[in-house]
Amino acid sequence: MANHPSIYIPRVHNDSHADTTYTCLSDFIKVCFHKEDIGSVSRVDFVPIPGSKGKPSSFSKVFVHFNEWYNSNYSYEVSKLLTKECSHDKGISQEPPIKLMYNKTHYWILKLNKSHYTNKSKIGSLEKQVGELNEKLSTYKHLLDSATSQLSQLTTCDEPSDIEEVPYKRKRNTTF
Repeated sequence: MANHPSIYIPRVHNDSHADTTYTCLSDFIKVCFHKEDIGSVSRVDFVPIPGSKGKPSSFSKVFVHFNEWYNSNYSYEVSKLLTKECSHDKGISQEPPIKLMYNKTHYWILKLNKSHYTNKSKIGSLEKQVGELNEKLSTYKHLLDSATSQLSQLTTCDEPSDIEEVPYKRKRNTTF
C-alpha cells in the first residue's frame, strides 16, 4: 500500500504473549501482524492504562507503526475498514469492530491511529520549552566554568610568596 497508516489497539493485556515462545510483547505483536499478512511492523509503542486509584494495571494502549503494509486481500480489507471507521461522523461507527485474533480465544480490536506528531501547537510549545532549557543550561554552564576557574586559582600556587602567612598562637613557657 502506498501510505502506511498506523494502528491503535485500545486495550492489550501485558501478558498476551505469555503462552507463546516470545519473551517480549512487542515481538509477539510484530509477528501477529506479519502472520496475518497485514504488514511489516517497524515499532510498537505502549502507553500503560492506569488501574483503580492510580495503581498500575495489566493493560496498555498500543500503537503499531508499519514499515509497509503487505499487498494482500486481508491487509486491503483491514485498511478499507479502518478508513471507513474514520470517516463516520463524530467517530460513531455502526460497523462491528475490526478484530485481530492472536490466538484461538483472544483478539485485539484495531482502530486507525488518529494521533499524529504533527500537532503544530504542541511542537511549537515543545520547541519553546527546549529553547528555555537550553538557555538555562548555557547559564549554568557559564556559572560552572566560572566556579571551576576560581577553584583552580585557589588550589594552584606557583610561588610560595602567593601563600599568605596565617598567624598562629604561640605557647607561653611561663610557669606560676
